[in-house]
Amino acid sequence: MVASVTAPVRHDTHPTPWVRYAWGATLTLLLLACLAVWHISLLWLYRDGPSVLASWLMTIFVLVLATRQLARQVAPPARSFLMRHFARLDAVGLVFVAFLLLLLLLFHLGFERAASDGRSYFVQVRSLVMDWDLDFTNDEAEFGGHGAGQYAFGAPILWSPFFVVGHVWLSALNLLGGDLRVDGYYFPYQRAIGLGTLLYGFVGLVLIYRVLRKYFSSGLACLSTLGLCGSSFLIWYLTVDNSMVHGVSMFATTLFLFLWHRFRDVPTRVPWVWLGASAGVMAMVRWQNIAFVVLPLGDLLWSSWCARSGDSRTRLSAGGRDLVRFTGAAFAAFVPQLLFWKAVYGSWVYLPVREHAFEPTLLPPYLIDVLFSSNRGLLSWTPVISAALIGLVFFARHHGRVALVLAGGFLGQLWINGAVEIWWGGVGFGARRFANSALVFAVGLAGLLAAVQRRPLIAPVVTFCALLLFNTVFMLGYRNGTLSPTEGVAFDSVMDELYEHVGNPFSLPMGAYVAWRYDVGLPVYDRLRGRAYNNLLIDVGAPDDERFLGHGWAAREQHPSFTFRWADNETSTVLVPLKTNTDDYLLELEWGPFIGPGLPPQTVEIEVNSTSVATLTLQPGMHVDRVEIPAAVLRLNLNQLRFRYRYAVSPEELGLSGDTRRLSVQVATLRLQRLLKDS
Repeated sequence: MVASVTAPVRHDTHPTPWVRYAWGATLTLLLLACLAVWHISLLWLYRDGPSVLASWLMTIFVLVLATRQLARQVAPPARSFLMRHFARLDAVGLVFVAFLLLLLLLFHLGFERAASDGRSYFVQVRSLVMDWDLDFTNDEAEFGGHGAGQYAFGAPILWSPFFVVGHVWLSALNLLGGDLRVDGYYFPYQRAIGLGTLLYGFVGLVLIYRVLRKYFSSGLACLSTLGLCGSSFLIWYLTVDNSMVHGVSMFATTLFLFLWHRFRDVPTRVPWVWLGASAGVMAMVRWQNIAFVVLPLGDLLWSSWCARSGDSRTRLSAGGRDLVRFTGAAFAAFVPQLLFWKAVYGSWVYLPVREHAFEPTLLPPYLIDVLFSSNRGLLSWTPVISAALIGLVFFARHHGRVALVLAGGFLGQLWINGAVEIWWGGVGFGARRFANSALVFAVGLAGLLAAVQRRPLIAPVVTFCALLLFNTVFMLGYRNGTLSPTEGVAFDSVMDELYEHVGNPFSLPMGAYVAWRYDVGLPVYDRLRGRAYNNLLIDVGAPDDERFLGHGWAAREQHPSFTFRWADNETSTVLVPLKTNTDDYLLELEWGPFIGPGLPPQTVEIEVNSTSVATLTLQPGMHVDRVEIPAAVLRLNLNQLRFRYRYAVSPEELGLSGDTRRLSVQVATLRLQRLLKDS
């Protein structure tokens, strides 16, 4: 058998004229199509007919394919700079191009205006570009915002080129006969910074992919990167609420981590100036990003120490010079923030921790809520990140040092957010403050997918366990009568039944801990919705009271003038989340004992966090009792109130009725009133 030999394709040294002309024409059409998309997006044209923009985006994709094909017709030595990049576009590159075009379409559909904190950031960039000052008084009077001076200055600087280009574009349209506002407030200016966030965020995704490619196949790296974006809050802050800085924060942090990762294997050639500059920009976009600096910097310095020859003094001297270069560049990049503080506050350094209610402690009080709360908890709102954190453990088995650096940065973000009073971030979608940890999550997600590839049984076992849980809950509901035995059962009814048993499955670790620690049901932690209270009134028996109630309570009942529940055991518990534990509280209870022949007076011992605070003998009939709770027994956030009753007896036992419930006390309201100390 004779092997056939395929002759290599020969290219001319210079492109033929038709290829050159076709390349130029196609590239020109591509540029014009991009300008058309910019114009439509900036002015929000065809907002009710997005198919027009979709057609332009499809045209861009087709032109990219044509330009790529023409570039590949030219011999590599004869390719221009642009030709080389278009020729290098492989299948994954085209997927990323398609994803960028999809983001542009979603931006067109979803972004309306600068909103929430984004208004304050917009005020900064508008004042900088249009007024050439940092006095926000006129801007906030005209546009709104809530104290622009308290926010970091990095994102407005990065947005300013897009703002300027938008202003120039609108001015040019006016020269051509348009009649558009060019005052810096008009909604195209807001959309210009939104497009800036989208593009910065997309570059961040590309950098994430490039890091993943060192450890995983191109397909898996692409799936992990874009899959994380699409299945988390990232896509929201790239396309909808992107006047907020989280997309820019993701880009800036990823850029720093990308540079660290790229040069950690060549530690004697680290561009310390560029690395320091990226660290300064990252910190200026969001101050909490600075937590990502320490471990990567230490990792590079250690690698440089080990790679250099010479004695300890020589290596120490070289490391010192590297650190000086890094610090100097970081400081230079951070100077605009110092100038900002000087102009706004009159001081070169001013961290507005009081405005953001940041109170650092060794163990932040809201650490667990940041992860599991139904109020924008990281894992409860974004289940894919649970998978990513599991995958980071798999990744660490083979790349421990890299995983340690990434995990350290994430834990730093967790600590910082757990120390902020408004830890959920206010109005917004998901745990957006963790956008800066996107690379950490993508690496973990890829690590999990790779582990599933190596161990094919993992996915079916997890799926089987989920189906087993679903079927068990279905059977329990059917057995207990909460699911109808005579009618069809809708899927949402089964899911409601699942929630009644376990709560949010993605908050289950914390839900199980709270259930065990405070003697409540599994769903109670999720039902609290992450809220805490200065003062609290629980209308017992009213809808939604179950989010505070633990074990020992009967079903809701209705008296002609009030709602109530019976405590139907010797003990019952209530879980109350408080914003502060520095003041005493007044506990006020409207209740009445169960009375029957031969029963002694009902007594109730009240415990707060396992400490007895009072023992009361209840009067017959509904009445109000008040007990003062000292601050010393209270905790920040979750507090357990336990009521221990002298007796719980069923009406059936006393011959009063056929009611088999063991009743002790009838409770209508429970109120906690904070007693403020005299100043």
